[in-house]
Amino acid sequence: MRSYDDPRTPAQRIKDTGIMLEPQRHHLDEPYASLDLAGPTNRINEIQQRLIRLAAAKTYSQSPHAA
Repeated sequence: MRSYDDPRTPAQRIKDTGIMLEPQRHHLDEPYASLDLAGPTNRINEIQQRLIRLAAAKTYSQSPHAA
């Protein structure tokens, strides 16, 4: 049976090697601390819901019972 590593970013993999000094490790952490990962996901979900509503409205307006 194959054994796989836990998912990690390239930066995490480099830091885990232990060859970096603390200032270098901190420098890699700075960009990740300022990322808003939930924001884009929430915006995508909002857009998807809007598209679903628009498609449903168009489908309903074109159905025979909508007249």
